Amino acid sequence: MASIKVSAFGAYLISWTVNEREVLYQGSEIKRTGIPLLFPNFDTGVPLPKHGFGRISQWQSIEETTEKCHLSLTENDILPEFRQIYPYKFVANLKIKASDNQLDYLLEVKNSSQKDLPLSPALHPYWPVKHDEKSKIKLINFSQFNPKNINWEDNPPDDTYAFNGEFIAEFPDYRLIIKEVKENNQSSFKKLQIWSQNSTFPDYNFLCLEPSTRPKNGINTDPILVPPNNTVKFHLIFEVIFP
Repeated sequence: MASIKVSAFGAYLISWTVNEREVLYQGSEIKRTGIPLLFPNFDTGVPLPKHGFGRISQWQSIEETTEKCHLSLTENDILPEFRQIYPYKFVANLKIKASDNQLDYLLEVKNSSQKDLPLSPALHPYWPVKHDEKSKIKLINFSQFNPKNINWEDNPPDDTYAFNGEFIAEFPDYRLIIKEVKENNQSSFKKLQIWSQNSTFPDYNFLCLEPSTRPKNGINTDPILVPPNNTVKFHLIFEVIFP
């Protein structure tokens, strides 16, 4: 049995439970909780705000149940200051569904403008792990990053790696699988950001594994360009396995 809770402000997935067990990290504030959506840009993207305006905008709630939700955002839902620096017409539909131990996460963005729509969205999931157990995490078929070699207190990670469409991590008390559902056999998520904090911060018992379509500032340097009247899909499946 699975259930979810979302916040229409910012399109945050704030809870995902499997058999009454909370899967996602619950932080001291909403931006440090669950799975924030970074839209339309990941990290820096001047003049856009860091991680985009989606997480500080009020989305329209189309459907919400204990197992699925549908939120929508258009240019009319964002602040005038953001419409000035992002002068495009668009419809972003976020559809999330929980089924047993899987979470289906789909973002669809339609370009309603008469010019190409630039995007570089990402997700910012917070996965719970005790700070003193982070070195015990095992990454399967991902040699680029070794948790045992990290000084988690003095130099926590904040690095970007290539993402090949599937990522498996074994935490001390659960296994996590992140898999992209490709559209027309084309991959949208090219990068994986690994980030955490140390015990000097209010929140630190987590590891962020962030599927991103582009690296930092990608909306300026290498954006996804959606042609007029076209729709692009960003689709991920998260799966957790408990002992």
